[in-house]
Amino acid sequence: MKFSVIVPVYNAEKYLRECLDSILAQTYHDFELILADDGSTDRSPAICGEYAERDGRVRVIRQSNSGVVKARQIGVEAARGEYLVFVDADDRIERGYLERFALLPSVDIVRCGYTLLTPGKAVKHPLPEREGFYSKKEIEREMFPHLIQAKNAEYIFPCVWGGVYSERTLRKQHGERRPFGDRRGRGVHDPVHLSRVLHVCIERVPLRVSAQ
Repeated sequence: MKFSVIVPVYNAEKYLRECLDSILAQTYHDFELILADDGSTDRSPAICGEYAERDGRVRVIRQSNSGVVKARQIGVEAARGEYLVFVDADDRIERGYLERFALLPSVDIVRCGYTLLTPGKAVKHPLPEREGFYSKKEIEREMFPHLIQAKNAEYIFPCVWGGVYSERTLRKQHGERRPFGDRRGRGVHDPVHLSRVLHVCIERVPLRVSAQ
């Protein structure tokens, strides 16, 4: 299986159907969809169950409310795909999202920009780095400074959505299936933790930054 798409879910009934519909409408079909319910108290569990019954690619995992990091983590631990893709429950992805990644040569990490949608407005947020593949020296020189802040006030947004990650490489690097959080539930939404993820590429070289 090529991709494991992991969606942490907590009281997301307002947006969840639109999110799941966008994932299941992908033009690339070799993926599983893991819904990690973090103890939702609204109709989210019922919606998750409905989609699991409808499509055999969907699996639902439930836990008591422990936070988004641990919800993602149980999804990672259950994943069977070669690559991990994270989508938040209030997001949606374009139909060719997975296909674009699948057409790339073998890489360890792909990062891309995003579009922020608000009522009546869509604002694109590309990554500050150039599009393309990066060598070890280029990662160190061009990407690491953006983990803090670049001169033009741009930075790499420290989150796991908007990217694809090689499960095998990250697991090898960290020695366990916990690449995006620790046992205490602390996660990746900080530049220090993201730098650890980027360090996976330093020895392997294949990092790609993609346009939106």
